[in-house]
Amino acid sequence: MKLHRILIAMMTTAVLAACGGKSEAPATDAAAAPTEKVYKVGMNAAFAPFESVDASGKLVGFEIDLTQAVADAAGIKVQFNNTPWEGIFASLENGDNDLLTSAVTITDKRKENMDFSEPYFEAEQLILVTRGQSISRVEDLQGKKIAVTTGTTADAVAQKLFGANSPNTKRFESLPLVLKEVESGGVDAAIGDNGVVVTFPRPVSQS
Repeated sequence: MKLHRILIAMMTTAVLAACGGKSEAPATDAAAAPTEKVYKVGMNAAFAPFESVDASGKLVGFEIDLTQAVADAAGIKVQFNNTPWEGIFASLENGDNDLLTSAVTITDKRKENMDFSEPYFEAEQLILVTRGQSISRVEDLQGKKIAVTTGTTADAVAQKLFGANSPNTKRFESLPLVLKEVESGGVDAAIGDNGVVVTFPRPVSQS
């Protein structure tokens, strides 16, 4: 099952508000210099190599670099905010973030209230298992305990395959927790983006 990573997802209402504020803001002091807009960019920094937090606490990764390059080319300033995945879309609606750059899958439902850039990365959902498991395809997951990140494409895939309330599906707030659950033996397998799963430095295998 394939998904698309996209660079930026923006709420339509946020776009309209930004445009309206730019043209309609009254000039209270002709001598005062206008304050430059700083766009708040939300991401869930738990998806290395796309976005993560390094040893010094700095947000790093491919999507960070790419977003910054786009911002520089557009002549705008951005501020990156590490945002829990479960609340990342709500952070757009309530104004905590203006943009997202966090491997957001383009779906028809999300298009109803978000504007998307062109997709820049195409990924697949992978199954992650500990070595020695006889799991090599989706059908082999029937009756197995699996882990996914809450609210992600992997979660949607699991719900479609095994039902929304399957007792065998365990949900976690981040993919690193999902992968560690596989490693510890808490579940038989996990489902996740291949770009992240293949870089996980643990004695597990992907199929």
